[in-house]
Amino acid sequence: MRRRGRCVQLRLGGHILRDGGCGFFRHIIGVGFCECVVGGGQRRGFSRLVRLLRGDGRGVLSPGASGIRGYDSYTGEPSGAGASLVFGTDEMLLGLTDAEFIAGLSGLDNGCAYLAADASVYEDIPRINENAEILMDLEPDFIIGSSWVDEDLKAQIADSGIPFYGYTTPKTLEEQVQIVKDLGYLLGDDEKTEALVQDMEERIQAVETVADGIAEEDKVRVMAYNMHESSNALGTIFDDMVTTAGAVNVSSEAGLEGTAKISKEQIVEMNPEVIILVEWASDTDEEFQAFVETLKSDESLQTVDAVKNGRIYASTDNSITNVSQFAVDGLEFIAESCYPDLYK
Repeated sequence: MRRRGRCVQLRLGGHILRDGGCGFFRHIIGVGFCECVVGGGQRRGFSRLVRLLRGDGRGVLSPGASGIRGYDSYTGEPSGAGASLVFGTDEMLLGLTDAEFIAGLSGLDNGCAYLAADASVYEDIPRINENAEILMDLEPDFIIGSSWVDEDLKAQIADSGIPFYGYTTPKTLEEQVQIVKDLGYLLGDDEKTEALVQDMEERIQAVETVADGIAEEDKVRVMAYNMHESSNALGTIFDDMVTTAGAVNVSSEAGLEGTAKISKEQIVEMNPEVIILVEWASDTDEEFQAFVETLKSDESLQTVDAVKNGRIYASTDNSITNVSQFAVDGLEFIAESCYPDLYK
């Protein structure tokens, strides 16, 4: 079955069903990926997994009449716990449901405490660390991950019969908000979802309002850079954040796409007024801080406006690169770095 030209795959045992318009991470189908995998075995009430489509095109995968979430959509009673395989879904789960309904977190945060809940809430939740044995021992009712989850691990999940839901990296803030909406719809806590989405949308709107008052000739030229010698260009959420903040992404202006390798000679040529140094989850704080100081004192970059004027800002909380509600923090960081006088 197909709908609106978009395709999502639902695997039931050895059968593959295809459909468009999956409600969970619905917008992601538009950028090429939404995967729902259910193995052949029966597992806790999920043997009757049903595809429900509403008139607006939004759908939900549901075991009978229940939502796949911490709370049942009809009774309000607890109905299972989910496991997260990536850091972004750790943050979203903690922001959208109670800790008691989280079977496990990814463990891929590299010690970063930038999560949706206070440490006392999540410190006792098991960490999976991409370990299939740990994941299966947790016996989650569903698993949430992404398009970059290891294929062997996804195959083991399919064999186990546990529903798996994945998404691709959003390219815009709008797509990120939709991910939160759809995950909240799946989890079923409408009150938390509405509050979180409203907060995100209001903060984005506040930045857009400031950006609307910035003249074209006054727009700051900004570049993202990291210790892996790459920049975030066209087709990345960073690019959308920069545009939303009323600035110019010099990497995109130069015609680069995605996460693109960039030389110091190119940095000099593009001459950004602001450089945002982005720490990845795989970077250690010590390595990153050493990189920041080295870049500031690099003799080959001393003619670059951002270096010359001390406008190098380090983002260390994963908000720019992570897929979660905290993308809005990344937007605000960029906006305030580019236009500090407008955000006093």
